[in-house]
Order: sequence, then structure tokens, then C-alpha cells
Amino acid sequence: MSDTLISSPAGVLSVLCVVAAFWFFIEQITEWKLFQYVPPLLFIYATPVFLNNLSVIPNSSPVYSGLSSFALPAFIVLMLIKVNVPAAVRVMGKGVLVMLIGTAGVMVGMVVAYAIVHRWLAPNAWTGFGALAGSWIGGTGNMAATSEMLATPPDQFGLAVLADNVIYIVWLPILLASKNFADRFNAWANVPADRLKLMDSAAAVVLEEERTPAMRDYIYLAAVAISVTWIAAELASWLFGAMMRTVPALEVVLSQSTWRILLITTIAFGSLETGCRTRLH
Repeated sequence: MSDTLISSPAGVLSVLCVVAAFWFFIEQITEWKLFQYVPPLLFIYATPVFLNNLSVIPNSSPVYSGLSSFALPAFIVLMLIKVNVPAAVRVMGKGVLVMLIGTAGVMVGMVVAYAIVHRWLAPNAWTGFGALAGSWIGGTGNMAATSEMLATPPDQFGLAVLADNVIYIVWLPILLASKNFADRFNAWANVPADRLKLMDSAAAVVLEEERTPAMRDYIYLAAVAISVTWIAAELASWLFGAMMRTVPALEVVLSQSTWRILLITTIAFGSLETGCRTRLH
């Protein structure tokens, strides 16, 4: 007999969904300033940990591996198919180079930081550093994708989320205060005013009239997300097998999961360019 209150896969999935919905609901109806500094993600991640310690949900369940293998990749597809990369590149111009330099700085800095402190950390702590770097160069969604690529264990991912939010609490007030100097900085950097306005709309591929989505729209999105996830998984298995036969040493940095996430993001971006993106007309 299980020593947890809820052990069935359906029950565990229900608990996780209720936890996520609860914190987003609380954020929406209360509009607490707390959520400006500590986003719901931290509470969504921490609550199941407490429920596990209280023996409400188990340590292991098919639900956990299922969400990691199927749900997360599908959500990554849904997140990326609305991104208009070419439009953003055209509008930002040289700003793209600045972003790339910043990204490289975060990645190099994370490696240097890990090299300095790794002797006092767990052997797999590098996966947490990788997930944290993913957040700093691409936000929460990228953090989830990076942790999946690196097979970051729950304890290290939890520490990465905690570190991310601690830094966020310090960085956000500085970021908000810097807004007062935005005009002077833009003048110093010779940033055209019209370029700033264009950047606000760079993520939109076309101008669309919003309407209430119909069931067929959800079906279209599900078909795209699930199909891309399946295709990427099949290609990742083949590419990983080919890599292991030819250059097995690369397994350290290119696991099958890494191949899968790389392919998912690439195919999702490609679907936008070829007109496969689902739109609400």
C-alpha cells in the first residue's frame, strides 16, 4: 500500500494542474506586488515539493516522466510558433549583435562561475548552472527547455529557480529605476525614435483581428505541437544513434534529449517561415 495520500497517475496530474492553476488564479485576482518580485513559477515549483514532503504526492510517478517527455516539448512548440524572428531582426538591426554578445557573456560567465565554485557543489550541479543560464538568455520557457536538454535533476533545477528569482528580486528594482534614464541613454546611443516603436510590434507576423477561438483552433494547435514533438523525437533518436557510432565522445554535450529539444525549436521556427503557423482568423 502506498504511503502517499495520492499515488495514482491521474490524481498526481490533477494535483499538479490544480497547483499551477491556483497560483496563476491568485496572481490574477489579487494583483499582489509580491508577484512582481517573486513570479508564480517559484510557487508552482515549490508547492509540489512541500506536498511531496507531506506525503501528499509521491517522489516518482509516470506523470513526471510523461510531462518531461511529451508535455514540455509540445508547450515549447506552442511558445515558439508565434515568434517572428525575421521581423525582430529587421527592426533591431545592430541590436541583434548586442544581444548575441550579451548571450555569449552570460554563457561564458556561467562557465567561469561554475569553474570557481564547483569543488563545493554536487557533481551534477553544472546542469543547474546550465538551466540558470538558459533563463538569463531566454526567460522561463528557455529555462525549462534547457533543463530538459541537460536532464537537470529536480533538486538542481529547484536551486536554479531559487537563484533565478533571488537575482530577479535584486535586478528588477534596478531595471525599473533605469527607465528614468532611458531617453538620455537612447540619445547617447543614437537610437531612432521610430525604431523603438517598431520593436514593440516586431513579434507580430501579421495584423489579426482577435476573436474567441473555436474548438478547431485548439485542434490545429494540438496537431502542430504533437506532430513536431513526434517528428523531433524520431529524428533525435536517429541522429543520436549516428553520432554514437561515429563520434561517441560528443555524448557529454549532445545527449538524445539535447538533440530532441534542438530539433523541436528548429522545426517550430521553420514552421513559422513556411506558413505552417496556426492563426486565428
